[in-house]
Amino acid sequence: MKLSIIIPTLNEERYLPLLLRSIKKQKVKAEVIVADGGSKDKTVEIARKVRCKTVKGGKNPAQSRNKGAAKASGDILLFLDADTILPRGFLKESLEEFEERGLGVASCYPSLTGKIKALNELFSVSFKIIAGTFQHFNLFPTDSAYCIFSRKSIHRKLWGFDEKIALWEGADYMTRASKICECRFLKRKKIFNSIRRFEKEPKILIKWIYVILYWLFKGKTKKQIVRYEFGKF
Repeated sequence: MKLSIIIPTLNEERYLPLLLRSIKKQKVKAEVIVADGGSKDKTVEIARKVRCKTVKGGKNPAQSRNKGAAKASGDILLFLDADTILPRGFLKESLEEFEERGLGVASCYPSLTGKIKALNELFSVSFKIIAGTFQHFNLFPTDSAYCIFSRKSIHRKLWGFDEKIALWEGADYMTRASKICECRFLKRKKIFNSIRRFEKEPKILIKWIYVILYWLFKGKTKKQIVRYEFGKF
């Protein structure tokens, strides 16, 4: 079993090194692919310096993920956002659980790393309640694209991420996957995830709730119903 990690980037010179160092410390070796959407900073230089495979990304994260996956040689794909960090033992334990439960696609719960501890706990608990409740109905109304494990065979059957979706392509990916394979959240390990968007734009919580309701009652967010820019932060 070979693992390929795909990371979509756009001006991530501050966060990408932290993620790459955490990957290097894992006991599981993996191919790392950085799909860059046109960074103006040192993101690509940083990736190449540590011998990541770099590919030209797209105009949004979904396109970049698909372009990265197209170059992957592993039979298991792991899509990570650049502002995540893997705790020790994450890959080993997550892959073991992934195989033991016979999953085709999976995500994991976040452990948020913002400066305000109470805010971290609030969002972590809220996410777990929402995601944990709806997954039993094969619905995933939260964007878990920060961390998605997927078998390459399943990814191909899905035709990858829907590049026409303006917001929450991860929620769409997991919901579509649940119709053709076992798709669940992993329980053994959480992933460290930045809360930078919430710290810089407190109103994003309201946007988040609005998108959940829109997604549940109206369907895919194929138009920009709220302002949310790739690479803004």
